[in-house]
Formats: sequence, C-alpha cells, structure tokens
Amino acid sequence: MISKLNEEQLSEALNHAYKKATREVLKYHDKKFIEKRGIMIDGVLFCKTRILEGQQLNIVGGLEDKIDLHSLTGISFRVPLIYKNSPLAVAICYHLHYNVVKHMGSESTHRMSLQYVHIISGRSLFKQINDECIYCKKIRTRYLRQIMGPLTDYQLSISPVYYYTYVDAFGPVKSYVPGYERQTRSGHKTKTVDLLILTFCCAATSMVNLQVVEGGKTTGNFLEAFNRFFAENSVPKVCFPDKDGALLKIMKEAEIDVEDFGGILSRERGMIFHTCPSQGHSSHGKIEAKIKTIQESLERSGIKNRRLHALGWQTIAKQVEVQVNSIPIGYLMHDGESRPLLKILRPNLLKTNTASDRAPASLLTVPDRASDLFHKVEDVYNLWYKLYVDSYVPLLARRSKWLDEEENIKESDIVYFKIMDSPLHSSWLIGKVEYTLPSRDNRIRTVGIGYKYNMEGGEKVFKTVERPV
Repeated sequence: MISKLNEEQLSEALNHAYKKATREVLKYHDKKFIEKRGIMIDGVLFCKTRILEGQQLNIVGGLEDKIDLHSLTGISFRVPLIYKNSPLAVAICYHLHYNVVKHMGSESTHRMSLQYVHIISGRSLFKQINDECIYCKKIRTRYLRQIMGPLTDYQLSISPVYYYTYVDAFGPVKSYVPGYERQTRSGHKTKTVDLLILTFCCAATSMVNLQVVEGGKTTGNFLEAFNRFFAENSVPKVCFPDKDGALLKIMKEAEIDVEDFGGILSRERGMIFHTCPSQGHSSHGKIEAKIKTIQESLERSGIKNRRLHALGWQTIAKQVEVQVNSIPIGYLMHDGESRPLLKILRPNLLKTNTASDRAPASLLTVPDRASDLFHKVEDVYNLWYKLYVDSYVPLLARRSKWLDEEENIKESDIVYFKIMDSPLHSSWLIGKVEYTLPSRDNRIRTVGIGYKYNMEGGEKVFKTVERPV
C-alpha cells in the first residue's frame, strides 16, 4: 500500500523529474540554442523568456520576506524548460487537457502549461492531442456553411403573381370547439382538434398566402384550402409541393375551370408540378424560410398556448399574411411630366385577386373520390404583431456579425424605419434621409429622417426624426 506523499517528497520528485528533463534538452539541442533559451539553476534548466527572481523584478519596501512574486502576480516566473518528446512533457499535456482546462482547446491548454513548464515547440504537441481527442471532435462539429445557391428560372421569371407557386403545410396547432374550450363542473370536457396551416408562396414575388386546414392531411381538407386560395388569388400554372400523398393526388387528378382575361373558359385536369426529393426540402428553400419565420414568431409569442377556434386561427393567419406581404422588396421610379414619382414595391401591391389571366371559374374537385372567442383572436394577433415588428422585420434580411464594412448611408436615401417612443411605434414607416451625422470613425451612425403622416383631420404633417443606423 502506497502512503500519501508529503510536500517535501513531492518537491524532491519534481526536482528529480526536472533534472531528468534537463538532461534530455542538453542531449537533443545544441549549446547555442540552450544559451539562448535557458539558464541553469541548481542543475535544472529554466526558461529565459520568463522574468527570473533577482534579475529584472524585485519586491521592495520591506515585503521581501512576506510576499513572493507568484502569489503577488499569479504568474510563475521560474518554469523549467522541457523537451517536446519527453515523457514528462506528454504526461503534463494530457493532464492539463483532460483535468485542468478540460477540452478548452489547444491554445488555452498551452497558455495554462506556461504556469508550470515551458515545453519546447509545445503548441504542436497540444494541437496534436486536441485533434486526437474524441470529445473535442464532437464539440468542434457545426453546420456546414456555403454560399447561397443560384436563383432558379422560376424565381427570375416575368410572370403573374402565383404563376409559379411553392406549397407546403406546417403544424399541427391546437383548436378548441366553441363552447367546449374549458372543462366545467357540469361535466363538459374540452374538445380540441389539430389544425394544419397550408402555406402558398409565389416563386417570383415571395408573396405568401396562409390557409387553415381542419381534419388532418386528407385530399378533401386540402381541396377546401386550395379553393379558398384560388378564390383569393388565381390558379397557379406550376406548383412545387413535397411528396405528400394528398397533395400529389390533387396535383395529378384534380379538375378546375379557368377563365382568362378574354373571358374564355377552359377545363384543366391535373396541374404541372415538380416535387422536392424525399428528405430534401431544402430544394424548396424559399417556402421553408417563410414557414420557419412564421413558426418561430408564433412560438415565441406564445400564441400556440392560447385557446382559439378554427376561425380564430384563420383570422390570425390572414393578418399574419398581410404583414408578411407588406415588407418592401424594392421600389419603382416613374418619370412623369411634372416630377418623378418614387413608389415603394411590396408584395401586396402585386396582388391581383381574381382579376388575373388564370381566375378560377369553378371549385377545384377530384372526381370519383371517396367521400365568444373573437376578442381573444384580436388579443393574440396584437401579441404576435408586436413581436413581429420588433424582432422579425429587421431579421428578414440576414444579419452578419457586422464585421463587413459597407457603404455609408447618404442624404436622399429612402429608408424603412420605426419610431419606438411615439404613437406610431406599432408601424414601420418609409422616410427620406434629410441629413447624416458621422461618428468619430467617419461612419454614419445617426441620420435625420423626414416622413409624412396623416393627422386625425386628414391633414398631412411633415416631420423629421433622428434615428440610429
């Protein structure tokens, strides 16, 4: 049985190990290198790159006997020089990596080792141990990042809204039957049903349409949602669904009458469609990104925990749709006879409703197939809207770490901004930069924005407000 070593025995053991390490350094390195890097004290080779006691730093003022440099500064000034391939060096590296810094990386382990020893070319040894560590390999894993792929021809096409349309559903969300949203003492129990939200997204304009689906993923339920979508917009020419059975049945077998601008009716059976591969929804990235934004905003606002009926969810979906489609995607400049007209372009401005070249003239059907909560809706929508305008509108354009230098904002630029300390704080406004205030690094960080708003009497008032960039 081995007894526990006392401090004197540990000191002798370390002194013996350091002297053995010194002999290895003297054996494998020439005299010129040793004179440059080390200094011999009591048979142990110490590193010259650290300040040695009695040479460059002294404690004065009568405190020489009370305070030592290590306790004063927390730094070990006298550390032995050890050969890289020494067994002692390897043992120290493994001990520091697994027991002291605990997988914090090769650089952190190397810096910690300098408190005890100075290993010649130690960084490469620590990096090798870090690269071979299984646990470090796991914590180094991350998602691969790649430059965004090129746009498809459908996204660059000159076509009516929803001519090329992505289709996907997300959910479920819980809906309560009116009158049975609470369990009462009279024996009534809550009755719920799961809903899906079918999302349509235009490939060219990014316009979104949301339809609530009751009863799960069946052909009949999806047909109702498709007909509501057609009545609000138009019949797409090409659809991009995933490989859901109910959606594919509609794409292949459904019939609908379509009326063009000339009033000519035509009957179409089936739709032109292109599915994404199995487990390959990223190929339809546009609609996946839209769904992710809507889902995250609903989740963070806590709406999913509210007691809403199906029509309540449909109302929320429509209000969400309006706000998402109000985000500017560009601008149009018209040169008139008097003065040019600048018009902000939003997806909502491109909405044509049924006045399109592919207006539905009948219900979409598949032949021969087998057959008071409103105030809460308003509260829930206000809750979602506040979260959306504060957190998600600024994030629609992907933000980086702000390390890339970009062009300064200039006077007369058109901007989309929000006033937090005003009755207008619930809306994003469009204004014009009237002046700029550069900071000490000559970057524009504050601007004066001029904008107009309507008073209660109908009078338009022009104001200027300073906003940070």
